[in-house]
Amino acid sequence: MMSCGVPGGGIHVQSRKMSSSPFKKKTFQRGACKGPNLRCVSSSAGAAGQQPGGPESELAGLPGWADVEWLAPLDRFAPDETETNAAGDSAADGGGVVDLDAPPPTANMNTIPLFPLGSQPYLPNSEQVLNIFEPRYRALYDNILMNGSRRFAVPLVRPVDDDILSGGGGLQLAVTCPVFYLETLKEVSEQTNDSVKYVCVHKVLDRRVKLKRVLNPSRWFDRSSYLVAEYEECEDTDDDVNTSEEEARVIALWNEVHSLQSKSEEEVRLAEGVVGSDVSMSRGGDMGSLWRSLSIWYELVTQRCSRKQSAMEARIQEILRNHFIGGGEGVPSSVAFADLPESVKTEIMRIQEEFKDEVPDEITNLVTSFSWMATHDSHAGRLGVFETVLESERKRLAARASLKALFEK
Repeated sequence: MMSCGVPGGGIHVQSRKMSSSPFKKKTFQRGACKGPNLRCVSSSAGAAGQQPGGPESELAGLPGWADVEWLAPLDRFAPDETETNAAGDSAADGGGVVDLDAPPPTANMNTIPLFPLGSQPYLPNSEQVLNIFEPRYRALYDNILMNGSRRFAVPLVRPVDDDILSGGGGLQLAVTCPVFYLETLKEVSEQTNDSVKYVCVHKVLDRRVKLKRVLNPSRWFDRSSYLVAEYEECEDTDDDVNTSEEEARVIALWNEVHSLQSKSEEEVRLAEGVVGSDVSMSRGGDMGSLWRSLSIWYELVTQRCSRKQSAMEARIQEILRNHFIGGGEGVPSSVAFADLPESVKTEIMRIQEEFKDEVPDEITNLVTSFSWMATHDSHAGRLGVFETVLESERKRLAARASLKALFEK
């Protein structure tokens, strides 16, 4: 039995068999079959943009992406409100003549740089490592180091139709964002031949911000600079509400899930150090708080998906090796799925279907629910969603334990 730690925290997840690089990030892809030796391009992968979960899913009713509050799509033709040109014409006021000695248009605003990182939710009090290579984000880091803020916001992003003629943006940003604080920065230009400029370690702060508007949306399209937004602080709407009963229910489920994981011999499960009397599910970022527990659970699910995908890929690679070696052929670096014999394609598709059964759509639903929790402004609301997530896991584990006991008899 080996233990695995999450960066920036204690021991969170245990596994019977672990690689030497625990929690290495890996994209979860349904229907893909690839690996270091072979790559099989399959025609049976899920369609892009497919909505996760079916009507029978226990988690299908949880809030998700549709319930996240979004800004209007970025407008490629909007003026840049962060700059004043050499003639003293401010983009913020439509180009009227202004005093050259006047403060910049954003002087009286609360502004923050933005670094959109896709659709993954980043939860407060977690640690994140980024490799910086784009020129505009190299400039972002230079600026936050120079002005001493060391902070930027990371909004969730959602693609939308990019209608150039009407000024459509092609991208929407979530209103509520986590704030990354730069803790360490390492210059790696020489080691990477300038393909990567910085390797940066960040703490996701316990504060979040609400974006009011993006001040330079056109820069997203010409890539000449990073985005900057006007913001206000985000505070929970129920800070003065007693949520001890809701917290107690979630704590009880959390501990019961841990017990069932141990009885079911789950390969990836909660460790002893994150259960018991130290768990509070409270506000804030202390160990045992709700934010910390959500981060632990997100890592657990990610690890579980990654391990199951790796097992599927290994089985498919073995089938392909046996096919080519058994036929007296060399093993190619890649092969098109359509070029394989029907018997091999059938076996690969069977393994993929097993994978989809073992890693159900509820996991994708869970990720979208975490996106909602990361942007929601109610502690009680987050507790309610997490309670549903844990109850679904409890039922799954209880059913598995019952089946195991039945077969043992």
